[in-house]
Amino acid sequence: MPRNARADAVLTFLREARRRKVYVTVAGYVALALVMKEVAELVITATRAPAVTMQIATILLLLGFPVVVVLAWLFDITSEGVRRTEPMPVAHSKADTTLAAAPLPRMTSRSRSRPPAAATPEVVAPLDPLRVKRATLGHMRHELRTPINGILGYAEMLLEDEPAPELSADLERIRAAGRRLLVLIDEILSPERLVNDGEVRTLESFGAQVAADLRTPTSSVIGYSEMLIENAKEAGNDIIVPDLERILTSARRLLELSGDITAVATGGEPAHASDAALTASSRLTESVLVKMGPSGSGLAAAEGEGTVLIVDDNSVNRDLLSRQLARRGYIVETAADGVAALEKLAEREFDVVLLDVIMPRMDGVETLQRIRADARLEDLPVLMLSSIDEVDSAIRCIELGAEEYLQKPAQATLLETRVAANVTLRRMRAREHVYEAQLGAARERLARLAHAAFPVRIATRVLHGELAIEETFAEATVVACMLPRDMRGAGGGRDLLPRLRALSEVAEKVGSEQGAYARVARTFGILLLSPALQAGDNHAERAAAAAAAMARSAAETGVPFSIALHTGPLLAGVIGKEGLRYEAWGDAADTAEALTLHCAPGKIVVSPTTYALLRDRFQMDAQGLAAVAGRGQMKLYQLPIEVQALTPGA
Repeated sequence: MPRNARADAVLTFLREARRRKVYVTVAGYVALALVMKEVAELVITATRAPAVTMQIATILLLLGFPVVVVLAWLFDITSEGVRRTEPMPVAHSKADTTLAAAPLPRMTSRSRSRPPAAATPEVVAPLDPLRVKRATLGHMRHELRTPINGILGYAEMLLEDEPAPELSADLERIRAAGRRLLVLIDEILSPERLVNDGEVRTLESFGAQVAADLRTPTSSVIGYSEMLIENAKEAGNDIIVPDLERILTSARRLLELSGDITAVATGGEPAHASDAALTASSRLTESVLVKMGPSGSGLAAAEGEGTVLIVDDNSVNRDLLSRQLARRGYIVETAADGVAALEKLAEREFDVVLLDVIMPRMDGVETLQRIRADARLEDLPVLMLSSIDEVDSAIRCIELGAEEYLQKPAQATLLETRVAANVTLRRMRAREHVYEAQLGAARERLARLAHAAFPVRIATRVLHGELAIEETFAEATVVACMLPRDMRGAGGGRDLLPRLRALSEVAEKVGSEQGAYARVARTFGILLLSPALQAGDNHAERAAAAAAAMARSAAETGVPFSIALHTGPLLAGVIGKEGLRYEAWGDAADTAEALTLHCAPGKIVVSPTTYALLRDRFQMDAQGLAAVAGRGQMKLYQLPIEVQALTPGA
């Protein structure tokens, strides 16, 4: 296959994937997979599941990827259910190949056109001559307005800087001339001037009138600009010279365009090259119209889907609009003013509101403000319909939250298209809120899992993506809560898992109530860490209260544990890359865990270092000497389980 053919095939495939929304589905699946992977890691870490569990979950997510791609390619999910994706439209003629290479976006079931009864060769209908004329005039107006907008824009920016009075007066004259030029453009190139005495006017006749009418005000702008530039340079006011030169350049460009209006219309051809009527004057405009085709050509009427509220004080307008939209499949309700509209909006939901601007009792502007002030209606699309042909009014309505500002009477097809687009917008916003709620719930679950697995301030850092976390404490008291010695053998007996689960639940409850700093899982139990976070911290008393609460809870549940306290240096931090967990090392943790082997179930033993910190607060009995593995002989003490709970930080 030639290189160009391969490139075309790849581009066609990519465009077809975009048309079928495969990219959107893949992006959604990847985002969901990442969230599920993070949640799975935390769940596996919290439950201490085997490491292979995470690998299995990752493989399942990877295997699901090609399945999702294939399903996205073959099927669409619409409001009517799941259906096969329509095939890519095929061009029927050589002239259509450019358009076929860039297919139109797929429409949802709400706006998809009904397929024709039988496949027929596509025929390009001849263009309406009046449509060509209007489009040509619009193109000419745009080209001539561009330099005028430059003149007005730079003049207004200079006036906003409050220049000297003599400079301000000349800038005002330039701005006035620019506004006059805009009026002249609209008057000369208005659609009503297409016909003169019943005959189509030639392009040259328009060109002569444009050149004659625009020459004087344009020359005035050029003269004032040149004078201001010279004065500014003499006065050393160089900062305004660039903007004045831009005004001068725009004015000269306008003079050139008005002097050869035929070239403007034809896209560059010289004025003397065409003496035809205006109908055929703009080849550039006509080529664009051919690509667009006539409105609605070859397409069946689209069926709408959604609810529309029409607000207009004129009963004829209400009836006309409601019947027009109802014929397209919309459910339509009407209101005679803003007060009635707000009452209907309070009773039920709508997808779009068509809102007249000028109405009695409550006008459209106030109604729009009240709609946007209601949090329940903040996403409701509002299309303003107005007889006021004024840019400032349109801008103000858009600033207040309107989606559209349409001139009355609105062309039927245009109105239906805008209603359809905003119904889609409304539903996309609704789906966005659902996704945001789901994402928020997922984040909340993730936060709960993180706070269950890590200390509060460590969990916050982990949720922000920080993983290399370690803390060193010169002194900390560790409460080791372990299963009795007889349950630590091979297999631990049939009651091992239920007892570990009960121990974990008690430790979670007590740790949060008593202010224990963190929980660290061990093979046969849990460590509660209570480090000295600041000078004078009574970490040993906090640990003693947590240990007593653990012992009382164990007695109440009938599942006794061996509990030991030891004070010493401690190192703690987050380890792992995929399966993160919080771990603790050092004398405080290792010794406390070893002491549980010398403690009867349901009792609390205290090491000499912890005893020295608690003896002035609690009455403890000596238990005797014990040979602690790795620590030698150690005198142990017993803490009564009746020790009352302390207020955290007391």
